[in-house]
Amino acid sequence: MRTGPSVWQQVGLVAELRWRLLRNSLRSERAQLELMGTLLIAGLGALVVLGGLLGFAAVSYAAVRRGSPQPLTILLWSIFLVWQLLPLVLAAFASGISFRGLLVLPLRFHTFFLLHLAHGVLDPAGITALAWLAGVLVGVGLAAPQGLAATALLLLGFALFSLLLNRLLYLWLERLLTRRRTREALFLAFILAMFGLQFVGLAAERWGRSAAPLLQQVSEWMQILPPGLVGTAVVDRGSPGTLLGALALLGAYAAGCGWFLRRRLLAQYRGEDVGETTAPRPAPPAKGKAVGELVWELPGVSPPVAAVFSKEVRYLWRNGVALLNLFVPLAFLVFLTMATTPNEGSGFLNRGPDVLFPMAVGYAVLVLAPIGYNSFAFDGRGIQFFLVAPVRFREVLLGKNLLLGLIWAVEIVVLWLWIGGYAGWPRPGLTLVTLAALAFVLLVHFSVGNYMSLAYPRRFDFGKFRQHQSGMTALVLMVTQLVVLGICTLIFLVAFRSMTVWLAGVVFVVLAALGGWLYGWSLEYSSRLAERMREVLTSELGKG
Repeated sequence: MRTGPSVWQQVGLVAELRWRLLRNSLRSERAQLELMGTLLIAGLGALVVLGGLLGFAAVSYAAVRRGSPQPLTILLWSIFLVWQLLPLVLAAFASGISFRGLLVLPLRFHTFFLLHLAHGVLDPAGITALAWLAGVLVGVGLAAPQGLAATALLLLGFALFSLLLNRLLYLWLERLLTRRRTREALFLAFILAMFGLQFVGLAAERWGRSAAPLLQQVSEWMQILPPGLVGTAVVDRGSPGTLLGALALLGAYAAGCGWFLRRRLLAQYRGEDVGETTAPRPAPPAKGKAVGELVWELPGVSPPVAAVFSKEVRYLWRNGVALLNLFVPLAFLVFLTMATTPNEGSGFLNRGPDVLFPMAVGYAVLVLAPIGYNSFAFDGRGIQFFLVAPVRFREVLLGKNLLLGLIWAVEIVVLWLWIGGYAGWPRPGLTLVTLAALAFVLLVHFSVGNYMSLAYPRRFDFGKFRQHQSGMTALVLMVTQLVVLGICTLIFLVAFRSMTVWLAGVVFVVLAALGGWLYGWSLEYSSRLAERMREVLTSELGKG
């Protein structure tokens, strides 16, 4: 006879434990601000989800009224892909629950299984997908109230299958990412896939007619997959055979995913550990190097700044994921130039290189600016050496910002050379104006990023799939991007419309000078702030 709490009582106890941990973590003002930032970001996401819900309801209503399953199938495919792929995009805002850590508690396996499913439902991707499925249900219910019960049953089966597959894919991906080389290879594949999607339009324009018969056959075969099954069964609601067949296949799909998911979770429950640590072995004799050989001498740069710069270069060189991320703006530029026909006619969007260069630089700002908002992520416990070293933190931050500035310089030169070779050289005046605007943007981002790196640090864990960013950092980054890019866009639009590029250059030079003053002030302030944030830096970056 079993004793102790039941499965649902254990789930309730774990939920209460999580609530107490959250409540106790909010005692400091810094944690409360982080929560506020996370809630504001979540509120903006909720508006997007609500807009999608209304749109899905409208499209579902029209599809059922016309008796066409294709629009409904496309909606269900969209929901399915969002549920599987959105966790990769929203990893920074996802819950940081460690299920392996829960295994120290005397949990039953069924409790462990249910907690994983609950996490998949309460994940931002799960909430988004379920809200959009509710929109589909509302639209179908308004168009055909007599089939509402059958539609609800079909959508419930579709949601269960999507949830089980989401958890299964996440667990297997998490297992693969325990090794550094696999993480780098999968990250590269993900980046290539994301940019490959942007070339779909170009490929369709070139080979669309010849590939149409093949695509039609693929579309017919895909009808046996859950989105096609549910879309067809909802529209063909008068046929009980179609409904029962769809429910049977959905049940088979869900049962298969559930069986594989149970095997994966059972391995974890029994203590599986697939880390990339190796057995201890005698260390080879160290080849000592003098300190001068490890630190590069940089003209016009003090030795402490040069030392930090040298360390940052070595960190970057050993981090394959960060290196790959530097090529993202260049890959986007290839798509942008291939999709844009150079034209020097009238109109803002027909100016060829004069528009391509500022657009490419703006996209580079969106991709690369977040790097400077968590400058100590790769230092980890090494932050203690900065705190005890006889250097001011302004020198540490200068060394880190120097590397970021060098990366920006190389990126911009490559962008300019590519655009010049492909679409023609941008006008010298416009190039100088863009560089002045970039100087203003970088100085503002460096100033704000240095503060956020000290006030809200986060350690980068190389062995985890999801890296959790501070909610306040994400909010401040978004606001800063909107402000600086909004100012630059407005100035460029006015300059292009009135053909007063020189005036835009003067404005950006003034803004860059103000940004330089702000950056100098922020370095001095950061040195004082680091002394006050010693405990926060050591506790946050020394975790694990």
